[in-house]
Order: sequence, then C-alpha cells, then structure tokens
Amino acid sequence: MPKKKVYTATMKLPPGGKRAWTELMQGTVKVSEDIFENQPIVLATARFKNGILVTGGVYKSGTPNEYNIKIFHTFDALGNLIVSPYIPIDVSDHEDFLAKSILFVINEDETEEYLLKIVEG
Repeated sequence: MPKKKVYTATMKLPPGGKRAWTELMQGTVKVSEDIFENQPIVLATARFKNGILVTGGVYKSGTPNEYNIKIFHTFDALGNLIVSPYIPIDVSDHEDFLAKSILFVINEDETEEYLLKIVEG
C-alpha cells in the first residue's frame, strides 16, 4: 500500500475570529441587511503547496438571527471548484469555529490527505 502524502496549509482568521465567526454562525450577532442570503459574511483562504485552495467562512442563511451556514469550498490549482463524494468538506459536526484543524481527502483512493490548520492572526 503506497504511503499517504499529507499536505498542510494554514487558514488565518483575524484576531478573535474564532469566537466572532462562531457567533455569526450561531446567529447571536446581527448580520448586515446589505448581505444577501447565501452570500459570504466572512471568508478566509488557505493554499496548499500543490495548488489546492480552500475557502472557509460563514454564509448568510434565510434566518440569520437563528443561524448562518459554515462552509468550506475547495478549488484545484486552476481555480475550478472541486466536487467529489468527499468535497465540499463536511463540517456538519462542527458547531463552531473553535477547531484547530480539519483533515480531509479529495479523491476516493485517499493517497493524499489535506490538513487545514485554523489559527487566529
């Protein structure tokens, strides 16, 4: 069995971002009416050495005072959105932005893993 290649990248949120983004996600702070439903309220990016780009943040829901949507999208080195059985990255078990990292795969063979570290900067 071939050895797995692990790529690592860091997504930097603003200082205090983990708590602030969690509050946006959980609907405890007001979201501007200038932001429309399904648009990002906050967004950060991280690029892996092989060119894979991840964007993560909070999108406005139809009921932003109750909750908003935590989402992570993945793009290939050419900027094309990756869609697979494993992508978008499943963050359904994450009820906040307090996680230190997310480990995910893109392809079914799972010979490459991606470790996304989430830090405040």
